[in-house]
Amino acid sequence: MKNSILACFLLAITFMWDVPDTGNPPVGYVVELADRFGQVVETATVTTNTYTTGYEGTLLLSVSALDGLGGQSVFSEWSNLQISDTEKNYLTIHANKAHVRLLFFISTYAETMAEVWEDPHEGN
Repeated sequence: MKNSILACFLLAITFMWDVPDTGNPPVGYVVELADRFGQVVETATVTTNTYTTGYEGTLLLSVSALDGLGGQSVFSEWSNLQISDTEKNYLTIHANKAHVRLLFFISTYAETMAEVWEDPHEGN
């Protein structure tokens, strides 16, 4: 399944993903959100291909499809890092204090997170 981010609004992040085109038709999805440290911070079961969270911080999403026969697919690859509004404000303050352009600061932050982040699904 391909993950994408639908919108960021009102201090919430809405994730949206493509419905799988192989296997049994999904009747629901198990959603996992991981923080910047690779810890799963939210798990939910939803019936549509969207999930909205008010969790603050830097998040990644992974999804598993559920079929009507009780089967569950493997979890998808993790989405790109998504930064909540509060986290953006935090990064903006630190970029200003360091006298660094915000986009460069966030880009470096994202690169660093990608280097140190550990996949919670590995080893399972």
